[in-house]
Amino acid sequence: MCTALPSRWRRAATSIAVLCTAATVAAVAPSPADAQTRPSNALFVENRPDPTNGQRLDITVSSAEGYDKDASPHGGELGGVGLLGPAGQSILVTTAASYAWIGHQLQFRASGGSTERYYQSLNDVLHSSTNDASDAAAAGLLFHTPETTFVANQTANYASSLLYNFLPGTATITPGTGPAATADYGLSNSQIYAYSSATEYTRRVSTRNSVSAAAEWEHSDIVGGRADSQQLNVYKARAGFAHHVGHNFTALAGYVYRFGDVAAGRLVPYGQVLKENELELGVDYHRPLSATRSFNVQIRLGGSTIKLPPVTGIDLVPTGDRRYEQFSGQLATAYDFGRSWQASGSFRRGLEYVTGLGEPVLADAFTARVDGLLTRRVDLLASAAYSSGESALTRAASLFNTYTGTVRLRFGLTRTWATYAEYLYYFYDSRGTAPLVPGLPPSLERNGVRVGLMLRVPAAGK
Repeated sequence: MCTALPSRWRRAATSIAVLCTAATVAAVAPSPADAQTRPSNALFVENRPDPTNGQRLDITVSSAEGYDKDASPHGGELGGVGLLGPAGQSILVTTAASYAWIGHQLQFRASGGSTERYYQSLNDVLHSSTNDASDAAAAGLLFHTPETTFVANQTANYASSLLYNFLPGTATITPGTGPAATADYGLSNSQIYAYSSATEYTRRVSTRNSVSAAAEWEHSDIVGGRADSQQLNVYKARAGFAHHVGHNFTALAGYVYRFGDVAAGRLVPYGQVLKENELELGVDYHRPLSATRSFNVQIRLGGSTIKLPPVTGIDLVPTGDRRYEQFSGQLATAYDFGRSWQASGSFRRGLEYVTGLGEPVLADAFTARVDGLLTRRVDLLASAAYSSGESALTRAASLFNTYTGTVRLRFGLTRTWATYAEYLYYFYDSRGTAPLVPGLPPSLERNGVRVGLMLRVPAAGK
């Protein structure tokens, strides 16, 4: 049984830091074809590697009880049942499954999960389970030959909380993975349906050179509840070139075109279309340290031109299209050390589209994470994140800073059972400007403690 965090608001405000952490993991992860498993002597926390040929199915059921306290430096205690979920005690139940079928040239992967939270302060299981829930599914395939690689992935999510994810991830397409069905942070009483499709084709044109083409689509609907009904559609196309300088070093260049329908169905004075053209340069460095450990670095630097829709002033005279240039970049690194430890971190700057917002944001974000085994039965995970940004349309009208940190200690009882304790801290500050989400207080602070039990069943696999 897994993690429990009462209060739905946190997902909303924490959007930034949460997804940023996901972006870090995705950015430094090896490709599915070369995925490795770090060694481990642990019981429950032992990772099973993919079969060379065959299939694997893992099922996890988890439950936890937690206590969360919300406060505002400007307004004291927070709580209630509105856009902000109630604080206090809650019980969280999570189920998840992952499946992998590995062939000689073809891989298929799928995953799914569901999370429901019961707030004891509401004394209403039915209300809590239908108004604070999250469901997620993803499926994808990878086909590779010595000359070509084709990868495709599809995700689908339902959430009752706004901003269940903040940063939409990186350019890495990993089959069978997507946003998790978590309820750690959020603004409640909404119905959000989100989908994404991504595909990429890569072909080696010479011993050292390869070209690639990718296409992505993201869509979300927000209906009912206290939040404004709205849609978000983002289309992205990318063409890239890679030159393998050495055995561990690759230089890359690419062109990205992104078209964002940022506020379909909403009456906003900024229009609905945002177009972005970007040129990107980067390097990848991958150094194997042993059969199962490695050191990875990714660097991406780019410049983009963004076309903003016209704004109608007080005199009702349109200003015409607006354009501005911005720098974008990303640094991500992961290092395996010891027998089971890994440290990773990232810095990311750029334009982001967020489910739950009617406009994109320009964000700078930093994340760091370390995890590994303290003993054969005990593992430790610690992470921290910081982000700062502004609305891409209203610019100085909506600014934000956010900080978050988590520490988790887990004890493996057997090969299938584990118990754990976790502490989470989160702080959000709109810096005296209008909040990105109407109804969100200008400043929020959260402290949460959770204790849970987890069961993992290796249902099938060689």
